[in-house]
Amino acid sequence: MIIVLGDSSEYLSEYSKKLDENSYLVDMNNWNQEHTGIVYTSLGDLDKSTLVTLTFSAEKVIYYPPEQWSLEDTQKETEKLLFELIPYIKIENSDLIKDYSQNAFLPVESRKTDKSQLWCAGDSWVYGSGLDSLEERWVNLLSQESGLEFSLLSRPGASIPWAADQILRSDIRKNDIVVWGMTEVSRFPWYSKKATTHVNIFAWEKMKEMHKLVTLDYLDSDHHALNALRLILQVENFCEKIGAKLILVNFWGDIEFPLVRKCEVLDLRPSKSSSYPDEAKDGMHPGPKSNQIFAQKIFNVLTTL
Repeated sequence: MIIVLGDSSEYLSEYSKKLDENSYLVDMNNWNQEHTGIVYTSLGDLDKSTLVTLTFSAEKVIYYPPEQWSLEDTQKETEKLLFELIPYIKIENSDLIKDYSQNAFLPVESRKTDKSQLWCAGDSWVYGSGLDSLEERWVNLLSQESGLEFSLLSRPGASIPWAADQILRSDIRKNDIVVWGMTEVSRFPWYSKKATTHVNIFAWEKMKEMHKLVTLDYLDSDHHALNALRLILQVENFCEKIGAKLILVNFWGDIEFPLVRKCEVLDLRPSKSSSYPDEAKDGMHPGPKSNQIFAQKIFNVLTTL
């Protein structure tokens, strides 16, 4: 499958039909079907989480922007997303994407209100990867149940160091609630002038240029677990000092919390004899029922704070 990505207007289908007369639109109604050949789509047709999931199944993405975007924000969000995906997928016409490298030094979302709010940090399990709609995501469900707005400090494949950095530099205030989804400790962010790469063993295997800089032994070393614990303690201390509440949620991570004393820890990992009630359409992430359970269990903890 080759994805032609641009704005949600007529020009995109016309261009795609020139490449392949059998090309067709992928939107929220058919994205989880099996696709072959050339397809076209935009952030007007798919939400961010679904678009990310789709791109990882593609041979390549052809970025084909219009002469005039329907909305300036659509261009910005499309190019920011593609910029973050550059290290992971093949993108044709990537030279047309603006340089968003400065975003590596900014939180991915800002504060939403002067009232108390939620801050949800983590990887794809927080981002909502694979779900048909972001309204099915536990973050959204928790926001609805609690009546609190939320800011999402999350990216697919994100690491504990990256999430800790996002939390520590966000505008979190007294009485806010931080919900941090844990992930595997071997992941780490790799910053360059081109992009921020969330490195794990799968990304490392594809990034041949990194093999001279980072060895497989380094990925498997105890350094990562100890560094993750150090960063968690930093975030715990930060939240305590400013009067925010911190909930650590272990969805599937491989880290323990022996020194954590001043925050709530919720273990949502399935036992060896059980599994999550359902999967998302991508077969790699929890589905709607699982997200409902996550939201309810986190809300139960939230009400005790």
